[in-house]
Amino acid sequence: AYVSSSRLPPLVCKLQKWDPEKLCRGIDVVRCRKNGLANARFPLPVFCPLDSLQEAREGHLADLTYVRLRKDSRVALLSRLPYVGQGWYAKPAVACMLDTGIATWQDFLSSLDATAHVQPSCLAWALRKMEEAWGEEHLAKRSVNALQGLWARNADLVYLMRTSNNQLDGHGCQYRQTFATPPAGLGLRDGRGVLRRGGDPPAAGRGADALYFKFIKTDCVGFQGLPRKHQPLVERLLRKRHPDGTLVYRGDAVDPLLGEHREPEIDGRPPAPVGWEAVEDPVEHCLKGCSLLLTGLPGTGKTHLARRIVAQLREAGDLVQLVSKTHSAAQNLDLGAQTADHWVRRTVRNGRCRLDWLVVEEVTQLDAGLWADIACVSMDRSVRFLLMGDFRQLPAVLDSFAGSRVERPLKDSDLLRDLASGYCHELTENRRSDERIFRFIGWLRVGDAEEVPLAEAVRVAREFPRGRENRRLAPEGAVLIEHRDSGAPTTNSPQTMRVWAGLKLVGAGGKVPRGVFVTVAEAGLEKVTLDGGQQFSHSELLRHTRLCHAITYASCQGLTLRGRVWLLDWGTQHFNLRHLYAGA
Repeated sequence: AYVSSSRLPPLVCKLQKWDPEKLCRGIDVVRCRKNGLANARFPLPVFCPLDSLQEAREGHLADLTYVRLRKDSRVALLSRLPYVGQGWYAKPAVACMLDTGIATWQDFLSSLDATAHVQPSCLAWALRKMEEAWGEEHLAKRSVNALQGLWARNADLVYLMRTSNNQLDGHGCQYRQTFATPPAGLGLRDGRGVLRRGGDPPAAGRGADALYFKFIKTDCVGFQGLPRKHQPLVERLLRKRHPDGTLVYRGDAVDPLLGEHREPEIDGRPPAPVGWEAVEDPVEHCLKGCSLLLTGLPGTGKTHLARRIVAQLREAGDLVQLVSKTHSAAQNLDLGAQTADHWVRRTVRNGRCRLDWLVVEEVTQLDAGLWADIACVSMDRSVRFLLMGDFRQLPAVLDSFAGSRVERPLKDSDLLRDLASGYCHELTENRRSDERIFRFIGWLRVGDAEEVPLAEAVRVAREFPRGRENRRLAPEGAVLIEHRDSGAPTTNSPQTMRVWAGLKLVGAGGKVPRGVFVTVAEAGLEKVTLDGGQQFSHSELLRHTRLCHAITYASCQGLTLRGRVWLLDWGTQHFNLRHLYAGA
């Protein structure tokens, strides 16, 4: 809703008629583009792909706010700036409206907050280094302006720049300025509009008689015949400085505004609420070339249905790529599935991504960084998505973005709905799970308003028939492999274990991918052979595998565990209903 909305128009217009025979003076914002970043009034937002629109809340000043004021033709433009019509405004502009009484909290409809923020001083240091790299002042200024131009580009503009690590390549070089005119109906993001300060000359000039202000040229206000009683106001403005000591405004003679310019106005539409549309036949829906979100309780056949869809899509000639966060989930999905981290590094981040369909298994396990890469893939509108998962399971582990913890759930994100084009299908029939367990996890109502309290859920879970504790005595012919390490034990460190043919192990990384199950085919006194033909010495086996009698709750998501499962740690303070759901 924000990306496709109308942009703030340039503040270029005539306020009053002026005498062409008299001198025009102006108050100009010094280096508005640079100082809008380096000396910003608020921390600079860093938006995460999972950031989504929310209803505006009274008392909360968001990074972006949709403002709609009642139209009043009696109020002059200069008296209502920076408001130029209903639309999206940045935090500095909204704060200015509140401070000056132009708007109230009731005039804010929607808001968009960033997950992370950085202090302006961090960017000020980088901009200063950029400017120092240029010998001349006007080139230093243009370098910062060009940087914001690159940030403000849309998907229709592509720039290519070659760099060199050889200092000699910088001598005698040339530079070229590139300007782009957007197609009709499209607008470039105006960095000055996003970063506009509350102390711009139009806002500061409301204290003086508006009759003396003749025109506005973006970051400059021109006036004529200003009486002496208003000179102290101008002098105070010209003495204002940023925290780094640089001037905020400068005053000088300016050329009058040339040409005819309409009063800037934006008339956007408030963001409309968008919901999900249920699909009856997911296979037919995908074969028509439409994206889909496929959800359901464990055991309802999400992976089996996905295999059917992928097979038919490939028969139709589509190029389908399957990814998942973990090795175990990718192995379970099969059909050439890869881990998402490996795939994005090899394709998306390498600039060579070619596919028709992207199938994502266990979407709740993907972190915000991977969703950022997938969002880049979605900019190619020909790519469709099949997303599978269960939002009742555990989210991504320690998910963070730009150094800040990600608080917004994937289920409620606009990105998920955009990737699936708003289509979803939920599987409800039990296909492979024990019927009592299936009814139990459905009864938990995880994530719903009526979810069962944890204490009650644990009490009911303990009533399930439990077998005796797994026998500790190994069968005849088992080989004892001892781990000798004098150092302090670490997390998931190797351990002494007995190994026999048929024993299932789990990969610990290296030659056996982490989280992948393997089975011992033969256990000898010198070598151990796995079912895939791999042979390891005893020390190598300890390094690359672990006993899988105990796995974490996060690791068991997407797996089918045979036999009895013993749920541990249910009495700790970190155990919650989602852990019980994933384990069950």
